[in-house]
Amino acid sequence: SGSVSHKAKMGFSKVKRMFNANTAFKDFLKTKQFLSSTPFECLQWIFVLHKLLRNIWQTKFESEHIREPEIYQRHAFVIKNTHDRVLVASNRFLYNIEITYKPTTLKECKWSMYIGSLTRISVNNDNSNPIISLGVDEKIALEHFDSFHKGKKWSKTEHIFTFRTTEERNKLVVLLCRLYTEITNKALEIIMDETTEERRSHSNVEQSGAIALTGAGLSSIPVALTSTPSL
Repeated sequence: SGSVSHKAKMGFSKVKRMFNANTAFKDFLKTKQFLSSTPFECLQWIFVLHKLLRNIWQTKFESEHIREPEIYQRHAFVIKNTHDRVLVASNRFLYNIEITYKPTTLKECKWSMYIGSLTRISVNNDNSNPIISLGVDEKIALEHFDSFHKGKKWSKTEHIFTFRTTEERNKLVVLLCRLYTEITNKALEIIMDETTEERRSHSNVEQSGAIALTGAGLSSIPVALTSTPSL
Protein backbone atom coordinates (compact mmCIF):
# COMPACT_ATOMS: atom_id res chain seq x y z
CA SER A 1 0.00 0.00 0.00
CA GLY A 2 3.03 2.32 0.39
CA SER A 3 3.75 4.90 3.05
CA VAL A 4 2.04 8.24 3.35
CA SER A 5 3.77 11.37 2.13
CA HIS A 6 5.93 13.51 4.42
CA LYS A 7 3.16 16.10 4.38
CA ALA A 8 0.61 13.58 5.58
CA LYS A 9 2.95 12.32 8.33
CA MET A 10 3.41 15.86 9.57
CA GLY A 11 -0.35 16.27 9.56
CA PHE A 12 -0.89 13.10 11.58
CA SER A 13 1.67 14.25 14.15
CA LYS A 14 -0.15 17.55 14.50
CA VAL A 15 -3.48 15.81 15.00
CA LYS A 16 -1.95 13.47 17.59
CA ARG A 17 -0.60 16.44 19.55
CA MET A 18 -4.01 18.05 19.39
CA PHE A 19 -5.52 15.05 21.21
CA ASN A 20 -3.04 14.95 24.08
CA ALA A 21 -3.68 14.24 27.73
CA ASN A 22 -4.54 17.90 28.39
CA THR A 23 -7.38 17.95 25.90
CA ALA A 24 -10.63 18.92 27.60
CA PHE A 25 -13.53 16.55 27.15
CA LYS A 26 -15.55 19.16 25.27
CA ASP A 27 -12.71 20.01 22.89
CA PHE A 28 -13.28 17.08 20.58
CA LEU A 29 -17.00 17.73 20.32
CA LYS A 30 -16.39 20.52 17.82
CA THR A 31 -16.23 20.65 14.05
CA LYS A 32 -12.76 20.73 12.54
CA GLN A 33 -11.71 20.42 8.92
CA PHE A 34 -8.56 18.97 7.38
CA LEU A 35 -7.54 18.92 3.74
CA SER A 36 -5.72 15.96 2.21
CA SER A 37 -4.09 15.98 -1.20
CA THR A 38 -5.22 12.52 -2.34
CA PRO A 39 -8.11 10.12 -1.64
CA PHE A 40 -5.62 7.66 -0.14
CA GLU A 41 -4.37 10.24 2.36
CA CYS A 42 -7.95 11.11 3.18
CA LEU A 43 -8.68 7.52 4.14
CA GLN A 44 -5.54 7.43 6.24
CA TRP A 45 -6.69 10.54 8.09
CA ILE A 46 -9.97 8.80 8.85
CA PHE A 47 -8.26 5.66 10.13
CA VAL A 48 -5.81 7.55 12.36
CA LEU A 49 -8.47 9.87 13.78
CA HIS A 50 -10.78 6.95 14.54
CA LYS A 51 -7.98 5.14 16.33
CA LEU A 52 -6.98 8.20 18.37
CA LEU A 53 -10.56 8.98 19.32
CA ARG A 54 -11.26 5.42 20.36
CA ASN A 55 -8.20 5.45 22.60
CA ILE A 56 -9.37 8.71 24.21
CA TRP A 57 -12.86 7.38 24.93
CA GLN A 58 -11.46 4.11 26.29
CA THR A 59 -9.12 5.96 28.64
CA LYS A 60 -11.91 8.27 29.76
CA PHE A 61 -14.42 5.55 30.58
CA GLU A 62 -11.94 3.09 32.08
CA SER A 63 -10.52 5.76 34.37
CA GLU A 64 -13.92 6.86 35.66
CA HIS A 65 -16.49 4.06 35.32
CA ILE A 66 -15.07 0.70 34.20
CA ARG A 67 -12.98 -1.29 36.65
CA GLU A 68 -10.37 -3.90 35.80
CA PRO A 69 -10.47 -6.61 34.56
CA GLU A 70 -13.35 -5.29 32.47
CA ILE A 71 -12.41 -3.75 29.12
CA TYR A 72 -14.19 -0.93 27.28
CA GLN A 73 -15.87 -1.97 24.03
CA ARG A 74 -18.16 0.78 22.68
CA HIS A 75 -20.41 3.65 23.71
CA ALA A 76 -23.41 5.50 22.29
CA PHE A 77 -25.15 8.77 23.16
CA VAL A 78 -28.85 8.16 23.78
CA ILE A 79 -32.04 9.55 25.28
CA LYS A 80 -33.83 7.84 28.16
CA ASN A 81 -37.04 9.31 29.57
CA THR A 82 -36.15 12.71 28.00
CA HIS A 83 -32.77 12.63 29.77
CA ASP A 84 -29.37 12.58 28.10
CA ARG A 85 -27.41 9.41 28.71
CA VAL A 86 -24.38 7.60 27.34
CA LEU A 87 -24.51 3.81 27.18
CA VAL A 88 -21.07 2.30 27.68
CA ALA A 89 -20.40 -1.38 27.11
CA SER A 90 -17.51 -3.24 28.66
CA ASN A 91 -16.94 -6.91 27.95
CA ARG A 92 -19.16 -7.78 30.95
CA PHE A 93 -21.46 -4.88 31.84
CA LEU A 94 -23.58 -2.18 30.20
CA TYR A 95 -23.33 1.19 31.96
CA ASN A 96 -26.05 3.84 31.91
CA ILE A 97 -24.21 7.10 32.59
CA GLU A 98 -25.72 10.55 33.00
CA ILE A 99 -24.27 13.22 30.70
CA THR A 100 -24.81 16.94 30.30
CA TYR A 101 -23.76 19.31 27.52
CA LYS A 102 -22.33 22.80 27.14
CA PRO A 103 -19.84 21.85 28.43
CA THR A 104 -19.97 18.10 27.92
CA THR A 105 -19.65 16.44 31.32
CA LEU A 106 -19.90 12.80 32.36
CA LYS A 107 -21.76 12.48 35.65
CA GLU A 108 -22.87 9.58 37.81
CA CYS A 109 -23.54 6.07 36.61
CA LYS A 110 -27.27 5.50 37.09
CA TRP A 111 -26.88 1.73 36.93
CA SER A 112 -24.77 -0.98 35.40
CA MET A 113 -26.33 -4.14 34.00
CA TYR A 114 -24.68 -7.54 33.67
CA ILE A 115 -24.86 -8.35 29.95
CA GLY A 116 -25.48 -12.01 30.73
CA SER A 117 -28.79 -11.00 32.38
CA LEU A 118 -30.32 -9.82 29.10
CA THR A 119 -33.35 -11.82 27.95
CA ARG A 120 -33.98 -10.16 24.59
CA ILE A 121 -33.41 -7.01 22.54
CA SER A 122 -36.30 -5.35 20.72
CA VAL A 123 -35.75 -2.78 17.98
CA ASN A 124 -38.08 -0.75 15.81
CA ASN A 125 -37.88 -0.06 12.09
CA ASP A 126 -38.17 3.73 12.21
CA ASN A 127 -34.92 5.31 11.06
CA SER A 128 -36.04 8.72 12.29
CA ASN A 129 -36.40 7.43 15.86
CA PRO A 130 -34.23 4.32 16.29
CA ILE A 131 -35.14 2.66 19.58
CA ILE A 132 -33.75 -0.23 21.57
CA SER A 133 -35.65 -2.05 24.31
CA LEU A 134 -33.61 -4.29 26.62
CA GLY A 135 -35.32 -7.13 28.44
CA VAL A 136 -33.57 -8.12 31.68
CA ASP A 137 -33.72 -11.11 34.03
CA GLU A 138 -33.79 -9.22 37.31
CA LYS A 139 -32.68 -12.20 39.39
CA ILE A 140 -29.54 -12.79 37.31
CA ALA A 141 -28.79 -9.07 37.15
CA LEU A 142 -29.01 -8.66 40.92
CA GLU A 143 -26.72 -11.65 41.46
CA HIS A 144 -23.93 -9.69 39.75
CA PHE A 145 -24.30 -6.43 41.62
CA ASP A 146 -21.59 -5.45 44.07
CA SER A 147 -20.35 -2.26 45.69
CA PHE A 148 -18.88 -1.10 42.39
CA HIS A 149 -21.61 -2.09 39.93
CA LYS A 150 -24.32 0.20 41.14
CA GLY A 151 -27.92 -0.92 41.39
CA LYS A 152 -29.22 2.50 42.36
CA LYS A 153 -32.65 3.17 40.83
CA TRP A 154 -32.39 -0.13 38.96
CA SER A 155 -35.73 -1.86 39.41
CA LYS A 156 -37.24 -2.48 35.99
CA THR A 157 -37.09 -5.53 33.72
CA GLU A 158 -37.22 -3.38 30.57
CA HIS A 159 -35.16 -0.36 29.58
CA ILE A 160 -35.82 1.76 26.49
CA PHE A 161 -33.34 4.09 24.82
CA THR A 162 -33.55 6.31 21.74
CA PHE A 163 -30.46 6.61 19.54
CA ARG A 164 -29.35 9.40 17.23
CA THR A 165 -28.94 7.08 14.25
CA THR A 166 -29.95 3.57 13.27
CA GLU A 167 -26.30 2.79 12.58
CA GLU A 168 -25.25 3.60 16.15
CA ARG A 169 -28.15 1.53 17.49
CA ASN A 170 -27.38 -1.48 15.29
CA LYS A 171 -23.67 -1.47 16.14
CA LEU A 172 -24.48 -1.66 19.83
CA VAL A 173 -27.02 -4.44 19.24
CA VAL A 174 -24.46 -6.53 17.34
CA LEU A 175 -21.91 -5.99 20.11
CA LEU A 176 -24.34 -6.94 22.89
CA CYS A 177 -25.32 -10.11 21.02
CA ARG A 178 -21.69 -11.14 20.64
CA LEU A 179 -20.84 -10.41 24.27
CA TYR A 180 -23.96 -12.23 25.49
CA THR A 181 -22.98 -15.32 23.53
CA GLU A 182 -19.42 -15.19 24.85
CA ILE A 183 -20.71 -14.97 28.43
CA THR A 184 -23.57 -17.50 28.29
CA ASN A 185 -22.83 -19.69 25.24
CA LYS A 186 -26.38 -18.92 24.13
CA ALA A 187 -27.90 -16.77 21.40
CA LEU A 188 -29.70 -13.59 22.43
CA GLU A 189 -33.20 -13.15 21.00
CA ILE A 190 -33.63 -10.13 18.72
CA ILE A 191 -37.16 -8.89 18.07
CA MET A 192 -38.20 -6.47 15.34
CA ASP A 193 -41.14 -4.79 17.04
CA GLU A 194 -43.15 -2.79 14.54
CA THR A 195 -45.56 -1.73 17.27
CA THR A 196 -42.91 0.02 19.33
CA GLU A 197 -43.84 3.68 19.56
CA GLU A 198 -41.65 6.63 20.44
CA ARG A 199 -42.52 7.37 24.04
CA ARG A 200 -39.46 9.44 24.79
CA SER A 201 -39.12 13.03 23.59
CA HIS A 202 -35.69 14.22 22.52
CA SER A 203 -33.96 16.87 24.56
CA ASN A 204 -31.85 19.55 22.94
CA VAL A 205 -28.72 17.47 22.75
CA GLU A 206 -25.65 19.32 21.60
CA GLN A 207 -24.60 17.69 18.35
CA SER A 208 -21.39 15.72 18.50
CA GLY A 209 -19.79 17.54 15.58
CA ALA A 210 -17.83 15.98 12.77
CA ILE A 211 -14.47 16.17 11.14
CA ALA A 212 -14.70 16.82 7.42
CA LEU A 213 -11.84 15.20 5.56
CA THR A 214 -11.66 16.38 1.97
CA GLY A 215 -9.35 14.93 -0.67
CA ALA A 216 -8.95 15.27 -4.40
CA GLY A 217 -11.86 13.57 -6.12
CA LEU A 218 -13.73 13.09 -2.82
CA SER A 219 -16.56 15.02 -1.36
CA SER A 220 -16.50 15.96 2.29
CA ILE A 221 -16.48 12.82 4.42
CA PRO A 222 -18.00 13.30 7.89
CA VAL A 223 -16.43 11.40 10.76
CA ALA A 224 -18.58 11.49 13.88
CA LEU A 225 -16.29 12.11 16.81
CA THR A 226 -18.67 10.55 19.28
CA SER A 227 -18.80 7.24 17.44
CA THR A 228 -16.51 4.41 18.34
CA PRO A 229 -15.81 2.52 15.13
CA SER A 230 -14.62 -1.04 15.09
CA LEU A 231 -11.00 -1.00 13.98
